Amino acid sequence: MEQQSVLDETVVAELRDIMGTEYPTLVEAWLRDAAQRLEELRQSHAQGNRKALREAAHTLKGSSSNLGAYAVSAHCAVLEQKADAWSPDVIAQQLVEISAAVEQASQALRTTLSE
Repeated sequence: MEQQSVLDETVVAELRDIMGTEYPTLVEAWLRDAAQRLEELRQSHAQGNRKALREAAHTLKGSSSNLGAYAVSAHCAVLEQKADAWSPDVIAQQLVEISAAVEQASQALRTTLSE
């Protein structure tokens, strides 16, 4: 996969401008949602539920894209598209990559709150 930046600074700047004092609320909502979706991804994988796995990946992909967390979104898009074809081991590796991307995006978004 092509290397993606953690956050799209243009999207973040636009959101900060549009949301104003509500921007921190948006970031906190994404942080909570991303943690929940990661747990859904892990549980779906553990249960072998590919449909639920694709749905959780789709939801996290969308919310991440809206916030400019394009690396998270890109990893989720790949999982969503290939979940049915991939082996459990490959899915597990993709979940590790998604988790790492979420952590990086979370740190970057928290930094935007103090700027």
